Amino acid sequence: MKQGYLRLNGPAFHSGKKQYKNNQIVKKMKKMKLEIHPHKGFGDLEFAVTDQQLIERLGDPDSTEMVDDDQESINTILWDYLEPGFSLFLEGDHTARFSACETDNPETTLYGKKIFEMSEAEIIDLMKENGFQKIDVDDEIWGERRVSFDDALIDFYFKNDRLTSVNWGVVINEKGEIEWYSE
Repeated sequence: MKQGYLRLNGPAFHSGKKQYKNNQIVKKMKKMKLEIHPHKGFGDLEFAVTDQQLIERLGDPDSTEMVDDDQESINTILWDYLEPGFSLFLEGDHTARFSACETDNPETTLYGKKIFEMSEAEIIDLMKENGFQKIDVDDEIWGERRVSFDDALIDFYFKNDRLTSVNWGVVINEKGEIEWYSE
């Protein structure tokens, strides 16, 4: 992964269902628009909000994991939300802040298009139409093909020519602030 992203040898989330105790949280999540906003967030979740703000919006995650990355000096926490099919990455030493997201939800959109219904070429064209040009393509050791747009800080993962997951985010510094991409 590039630019501070994490990938844990394939998708960060796992299929499964959880019974929610709080129906209000389920209703909020059902209303959440699953729209990817490069450099901004996911639906109405904005990057750099605190862990407490995420819990107020989404409720407690189904599972959490501390990500140990020898290359990163900043703490990273992975929150899985299994029912809606996404994972959130939070970074920070004192206050954990939302820094990245990964999803396999087929209802997810990008610039108004359902990307899990699109081919690799269509996704590349969509990204270029929206001003992103810095593309990198690689075949990962776990068998997926990664198409990255470094200027959008987004990775698309394909297996057997089908999109399997998308991971995007921002870089959060030790102060909990977004470090804007420039090159």
